[in-house]
Amino acid sequence: MPPPDLGHVVLLVFIGLSAGFLSGIVGMGGALLLVPALAFVAGMPFKLATGTASLHGLAVGVSGYLVHGRYGAVDGRVGLIGGAGSVIGGLVGAAISGVLDAAGVKSVYLAAALLSLVLLLIQAEVHPARQPRRVPRADDRAAALGGLTGVVAGIVGAGGAFILIPLSRSALRMPIHRAIGTSMLVSIFTAVSATAGKALLGQVPWTQAALVVTGSALGTHAGARLGHRIPARPLRWLLIAILIILLARTLADLLRG
Repeated sequence: MPPPDLGHVVLLVFIGLSAGFLSGIVGMGGALLLVPALAFVAGMPFKLATGTASLHGLAVGVSGYLVHGRYGAVDGRVGLIGGAGSVIGGLVGAAISGVLDAAGVKSVYLAAALLSLVLLLIQAEVHPARQPRRVPRADDRAAALGGLTGVVAGIVGAGGAFILIPLSRSALRMPIHRAIGTSMLVSIFTAVSATAGKALLGQVPWTQAALVVTGSALGTHAGARLGHRIPARPLRWLLIAILIILLARTLADLLRG
């Protein structure tokens, strides 16, 4: 891609800032918003948009982890185990994305977002006082969730939190704020792996991606602080609303071919 002009620079930073802010609040949705925004608003080829989203996920993960960690909303053990699983999954997913066309990537994106929506709708919120001290086979579940998250992230370029948060609430019985905070730690591992795979495939436009990431880091920090002021129930419904909007947008684009 050619070097961006000043207007395009501002647009890329603003897109990153908006996606980062959303990611900071709800722990997801940022990369799901980022890919369509880069592809349909900034005119970036879809696969390059997913590569940029992988790097965006790294900035979001680091910035979000630092903020959520200050609030005690990160399960370090689950995050590290899930992160290790996501490294392998991210490389596998990036390799799969190399043989998929744009429609195939969009279809995976659509399926993962739909699963996330269903899980959020059927799983009631877990009150922190009722969270089980130890979920059976929690380490195995964390590794499996991390691996699945990594595969999805490697394919679609999203950090994977949009599927990890609902799965963590369902399989590990986490309250939503803790699921969001822990997903930030996992997403650091996921993003490193996915970005490496995308870079090897030539799917990361580094100049444009650096501008997006600059906005992402600033937006995530502000959004994460705001997210801890929102009660769990409204936060869950905010996640649901975001997924419905993004599902509708992606499905419409896929049907148009």
